Amino acid sequence: MDGGPVLVVCSDPECSSMLLGVIKDYGLEASAARNVHQARTHLQQPDLSLVLCESSLPDGSFREAEKLEIIVVFFVQERFR
Repeated sequence: MDGGPVLVVCSDPECSSMLLGVIKDYGLEASAARNVHQARTHLQQPDLSLVLCESSLPDGSFREAEKLEIIVVFFVQERFR
């Protein structure tokens, strides 16, 4: 990874906050979106290097991210305890 911004797409604010904290601890820039609609705005960033995306979002599929030339990691979100 070249150190470009990371996007976390997760409907659970606690999960999103935890992931953002870990990413920022590694010195990377990170932002969050809670759904596909918000993520589309972030996906316009030309230097985005990684997307961490919950597999199921409240407003649809995140399949369009797979068409981009960035790494997209899908995860199944279960309550982090």
